[in-house]
Amino acid sequence: MSKESRSGCVIRKATIEDVVAVANNLIEPAVHEMQRAEINPALQLFRDFKTYTTYVALAPDDKPMGLFGVNKEGNAWMQKTNKIYEYPRYFVQAFKTWLQSQPHPLLYNYVDIQHTKELTLLKKLGFKFLRVIPMTKNNNYYVEFVRLWIQ
Repeated sequence: MSKESRSGCVIRKATIEDVVAVANNLIEPAVHEMQRAEINPALQLFRDFKTYTTYVALAPDDKPMGLFGVNKEGNAWMQKTNKIYEYPRYFVQAFKTWLQSQPHPLLYNYVDIQHTKELTLLKKLGFKFLRVIPMTKNNNYYVEFVRLWIQ
């Protein structure tokens, strides 16, 4: 299918070039969240890329919408660019399909309580919220989330 006729979001394994593109275009709440936790966003993305099986979601114009990954225990992460706001339905549809292909009966992680758009997205993707807990030396609050299903 040609790029011009492609509709929707494409998900594929990420490359180091994808990491650089996303790091240079992270949404502001993600940058703010990492800064509050005293984490360098670019270094964190590279670390996650090397530690997890990492994927990229591409918008219809082939620009990265975000990176995400999961490890063998089901710990999942995601960092997005502003492209996700241009094509939210495409992203949600593609990501739900990707989630169904995962072999993990449980996916989980934490998100900064101030990142309200992320909480809304996680709810749309079928994640449930368990509790609010303080984390990091600055005592920031995070929401624990999970997604369970029987295979």
